[in-house]
Amino acid sequence: MNSTTAAPLRGPFYVVLAFDAIVRHDLVGIALDHDPAASVLACTSLPDAIAAIESSPVLSVAFLELGPRRTARAGVDTLVHSRGGRVVLFGDVAEDEAGTPGFAAGAWTVLLRPFTSRSVCALLSAPGVAGTDAPRGR
Repeated sequence: MNSTTAAPLRGPFYVVLAFDAIVRHDLVGIALDHDPAASVLACTSLPDAIAAIESSPVLSVAFLELGPRRTARAGVDTLVHSRGGRVVLFGDVAEDEAGTPGFAAGAWTVLLRPFTSRSVCALLSAPGVAGTDAPRGR
């Protein structure tokens, strides 16, 4: 797996927090296929993902297997946004909580299953993703 932690970043920087190894591998592979110059760091725990995000002054997208409540409680959304990045949540809890009252639509995107390479690439190319040619905006 092609990942970076200490080297200077070239191109977009993505963080993937996925508890399932196959999902983690797929998301990393899709990101690298989308942009071979990208730096992608795969994480297996929330503390590791937070450390990866904190290690970089700029972040493009954080793919997090978390629900909106846990993301907000941990402050990960604020941390990602402070580095110019977008939060993409996925998994059972993200899908379940996305439709509940109090869900702050716009603070993050929920990647619904089954997802495809094309749907992930669309998120990587979306406006507001640091390190892409797409215009920034909120």
